[in-house]
Amino acid sequence: SDYVVATGVGATVRDFAEAAFKRVGLNYKDYVIQEDKYRRPTEVDALIGDSSKINRELGWKAKTNWSELAELMVDFDLQH
Repeated sequence: SDYVVATGVGATVRDFAEAAFKRVGLNYKDYVIQEDKYRRPTEVDALIGDSSKINRELGWKAKTNWSELAELMVDFDLQH
């Protein structure tokens, strides 16, 4: 059986970039360039994973939210 592993909480790429750059005291706007040609078409309003099945069947629940994940990723990169 397939399971969706997700927090159930949405964030934009901008939100994620802002959290990651903030972790090292930088403003993402000084380093990130947005290009319209790379924007996702607006066929969906939001992409948020539904982890209710894995919670119901296995008792799994996310312990880390997206902003904490951004910080963990930055910390790992800084250590390596």
